[in-house]
Amino acid sequence: MHWIKRIVFLIVGLIALVAISLFAYKSYRASKAADIRIPKESIAIAKLHVDELIWDMFRNSMANYDAYYGSSTDTTGKERPKVWNSGMDIPAVLYGFQLPDTAKRFYAVLDVTNRAKAVRFIQEQLQLGLDSAAGLDNLYSTRNLKLLLGEKNAVIMVGKGLNLVQMQALATADQQDWILGKEFFKMDSPDADLILTDRSTNWAGIDFGNGKISLKGEYAADYLRYPRNPRINKNAFKDPEVVLQVDANLDFGLLLKHHEEAIKKLDLPIDSVENFVGSYAALQVRSGSVAQRDTVITYAYDDNFEMTEQQEIQETLVPNIQFQVQASPHLMGYLPEKLFYTFHKWQGQEMIHMATAKEERSTPTFEPSTSSIQLTYHKKPDMGAVLGWFPKYDLIESMDVKGVANSDNKLQITGDILLIDAKINSFYQIFK
Repeated sequence: MHWIKRIVFLIVGLIALVAISLFAYKSYRASKAADIRIPKESIAIAKLHVDELIWDMFRNSMANYDAYYGSSTDTTGKERPKVWNSGMDIPAVLYGFQLPDTAKRFYAVLDVTNRAKAVRFIQEQLQLGLDSAAGLDNLYSTRNLKLLLGEKNAVIMVGKGLNLVQMQALATADQQDWILGKEFFKMDSPDADLILTDRSTNWAGIDFGNGKISLKGEYAADYLRYPRNPRINKNAFKDPEVVLQVDANLDFGLLLKHHEEAIKKLDLPIDSVENFVGSYAALQVRSGSVAQRDTVITYAYDDNFEMTEQQEIQETLVPNIQFQVQASPHLMGYLPEKLFYTFHKWQGQEMIHMATAKEERSTPTFEPSTSSIQLTYHKKPDMGAVLGWFPKYDLIESMDVKGVANSDNKLQITGDILLIDAKINSFYQIFK
């Protein structure tokens, strides 16, 4: 019996030793992450809790071994990236930042620990190729991702375009005049796996749970104003044929005024538009497709080698989309008949209605709501034509997002996105 006790004590001791070691290592990495710096002129940051996500996925993998470890390749047959062998130091908390002249791009700076390993990781596992247009041997890119590999630092850029001078400056900066990332927050850091915040009080938090992504946040802007009595189309949320429904209650005239320069580029008289739109709009996508006919004109040579015009009627299937906006009837004249698809227009209930289906002339039935913005989505097999542009849209089972106005121009956002596999961590499902 004594040897059984010794074995039990040995196993318990080993488990305790591993637990203490992991806790100590995690605490060490957290203390190093607290010293990460970002440029002091940053206007917004994204803060990703890397170690917390890894720990969550590890615990989830214990009950779903095959999903995590059943294959060394992802769904495309590409070998899964091994970040621990990337040649770059991935911190416990990863900070991305926006700079004043690059507001549409996020940057992150990582320490390079082994440049040869980093090159192999970038080329073989991330499968990023050299950016031939830049003519450099250390700039790798794909559509909206750039990576500049320096001798000591790697600079990652997510977003459109390229500011090579900016990336090179970040790669060689000594960071002495940078500030600590944790000092950027003017408020207590919200509890979320991914946090985005700007210099004011605007913030968004994203949590990656098992089979679910949870959203929360607050956003305020001078060009946004919300009515005090929001409403929604109650029938849309009960109709099983409705796949996507968005109700928006806000001052669209004020919003258009903010985008005045863009409106002028469309040759639209801003005064004739902004003063004649109201505070409600809705977008609805229904299940199934709509048949539309277009006349296509082609030219061909006849037997006498003379060019003749030929007309051909083509029938195409398009999504069943409906749109309503509270606006003056005279604005119908400014709307083109064809945008992405041919839209049929009519007026009713002090609104302009548009629909791809000619026979769809349903009008909304309103009821009061506490939400100024509300979005619902339920997966249907024929949504690729509408949501195909959205990354990983086929993983989404349903969405429910609401925005409640705390004041005239401040919105509190909450929401859940349910994925098709309810058992697997949502971060792993998206990025595997």
